[in-house]
Amino acid sequence: GRSGRSGRSSLLLSYLIMDENYGSMDAERHGWPWDGFSIDEVQLPDENDDYGIPSDDDIEDDVQQIQRDTGFSCVVVVDNLPVVGMEKYEKLMNVLRKIFGQIGEVHPDGFYMPVDEAAKKTKGFAFIEFATPDQAKIARQQADGYKLDKSHTFKTNLLKEVEDLSATPDSYKEPEVKDFVRKDNLYSYMLDPRGRDQFAVRYQDMTEIHWNDPKTGTSEDVYSRSFWTESYVQWSPCGTMIATVHRQGAQAWGGEEFSRIQRFGHSKIQLLDFSPCEKYLVSYSSQESLNPRESATCLFNVFDVKSGQVLRSFTGKLEDFMVAGGDSKPVGANGLQWPVFKWCKDENDKYFARLAKNKAGKTMISIYQTPDMGLLDKKSLQMENVVDFHWSPKEAIMCVYQGEANSGNQPARVSLIEIPSRREIKSKNLFSVKDINIHWHPDGTYLAIQVARFTKTKKSSYNGFEFFRVKERDIPMEVLELQNKQEKIVEFAWEPKGHRFAVV
Repeated sequence: GRSGRSGRSSLLLSYLIMDENYGSMDAERHGWPWDGFSIDEVQLPDENDDYGIPSDDDIEDDVQQIQRDTGFSCVVVVDNLPVVGMEKYEKLMNVLRKIFGQIGEVHPDGFYMPVDEAAKKTKGFAFIEFATPDQAKIARQQADGYKLDKSHTFKTNLLKEVEDLSATPDSYKEPEVKDFVRKDNLYSYMLDPRGRDQFAVRYQDMTEIHWNDPKTGTSEDVYSRSFWTESYVQWSPCGTMIATVHRQGAQAWGGEEFSRIQRFGHSKIQLLDFSPCEKYLVSYSSQESLNPRESATCLFNVFDVKSGQVLRSFTGKLEDFMVAGGDSKPVGANGLQWPVFKWCKDENDKYFARLAKNKAGKTMISIYQTPDMGLLDKKSLQMENVVDFHWSPKEAIMCVYQGEANSGNQPARVSLIEIPSRREIKSKNLFSVKDINIHWHPDGTYLAIQVARFTKTKKSSYNGFEFFRVKERDIPMEVLELQNKQEKIVEFAWEPKGHRFAVV
């Protein structure tokens, strides 16, 4: 229990008294020389003596002190602040509280702005301590370059980074040459003589990898492991890695023996998504608010797969990321559409984008470029009534769907936008639209728009198709209407290598 030092002395005294009473009843059996013994003559240890064993309270206090003293990863140093006198000190401090309080949770005593005692003015920088290292990293990224006014632009660093720089030795020390360690061949599965594919099976606490042989209808064991993941496993798009999910983050595995390739630190991770070329990984987690009236807080981290480093983080309220439409898959009870970020499927994972809301509440498309992870041209793509968008599977072209407006007086619209120029290369107005589905050909040569239109009475709808020949000059278009307009279209699929398609 939580007994202090005085509690230990009292407990010892109680035991001595119990032994005295018990010994008087059965002195012969115990052999204790009770004759002439007096409890008053017993010398008890000093109550401040802990006998070399610290109490639970002491241990807890020490741990808390260590966490606060060494939590440099949680502290952000904000430089290039205005140098003000003491009469404006509290006003500047309130400005900092407002700015950084919106980014993350700051300790109650987490703001410290040094003062030059001689000049009675601030020194132009401040220290801000956040609750977790992740929040401090996000604050560092989001506040760096923030313009407080025309003369003052924030420059932010983690205190851990400043400490590391100050610990750099003055004399150069040549790094040690490490022995070569052979890495597993991530493409070893492609050397299978029979050209088979692998698949993963999970049951209870076991995860198994098998070869699939479609000719014989049998499978062959490749690898198995118990407690490999805490929730699920996910293959990378090219099949070179398989990711496992844990409380501390995700891990990627691959090669002949499925050895660990990389760790991705993200506490309480829930979802992950690889970029098409497997250069980057996006992870997601959410934290419920203590206030039942407030929505959960979301955190997205974009990792470099090779280094395992976080390149950019996105955080905000859940509703900020619930701007989605089309065939994105809803995940969980909170209704979040996944993936939130859609990757351009070119050869370099050059761009990724998401739907967002501007200050006026209108939907826009925010496009980010790699590897710096900055917003393309430092501004989002503003288009009226954006509902959804889909990247071409082969090049940096996106198909954007804009819904009807003004009670149908402004028609729906499908546009092909070239990135990064943002040039509209083709568009088509659509009337009386109930819903649409976008189907790119795997080679990016064709684009099919499946359109569900209302009848004149608005009581029912019928289906048709709009086709774009993307690779041909001026992108000609064709319209296809089904013979029986009342037939419901269940599925549409392009022929992977060809010019045909199938409709169910």
